[in-house]
Amino acid sequence: MTATLALFDLDHTLIPLDSDHAWSDFTFELGWADAPDFRQTNERMFEAYRSGSVDIREYVRFNTSTMRAREPAVAAAARERFMSAVIEPALRPAATALVEHHKARGHRTLIVTATNEWITEPIARRFGVDDLIAVRLARDRDRAGLAHPRPVRRPDACGRGGGVGRASAPTPHRAAWLYAVRRW
Repeated sequence: MTATLALFDLDHTLIPLDSDHAWSDFTFELGWADAPDFRQTNERMFEAYRSGSVDIREYVRFNTSTMRAREPAVAAAARERFMSAVIEPALRPAATALVEHHKARGHRTLIVTATNEWITEPIARRFGVDDLIAVRLARDRDRAGLAHPRPVRRPDACGRGGGVGRASAPTPHRAAWLYAVRRW
């Protein structure tokens, strides 16, 4: 017998905001990006994303740039603050109830998003979904041996990188969304 699968998009579906865009705004507010055009670049890239014309690799690089410039522990602490200050207040009871409805019926629950895993993993945990398909980030090891995310170098349309930093999964963006689910 095949289990029923409940697929959820994340941004503007389970949560009423775009988590990538909100993260960049949050890091700007933290003072992590002091370039005068950071917020304008965030808006420009977000509009390109919404219109379907964004270079997803460049968007991931931009949205992870502030986090990658920090020590892993500092970035992780900021992500926890982001969850409590931005994501938690945005959660809607109806979205939580919908996921719980499917789980109570024994359905396998899955979030599929073009937002990177570093941002979305704690959100997926908060919803209690069974699995997450998100943009996978390559990992560098710091001096202490801790993995620190970085964008994949030269991913193709399905998110597979070439050479160093190969992506572990397809980038679930636009046409590759269905491919990512099938590959999962």
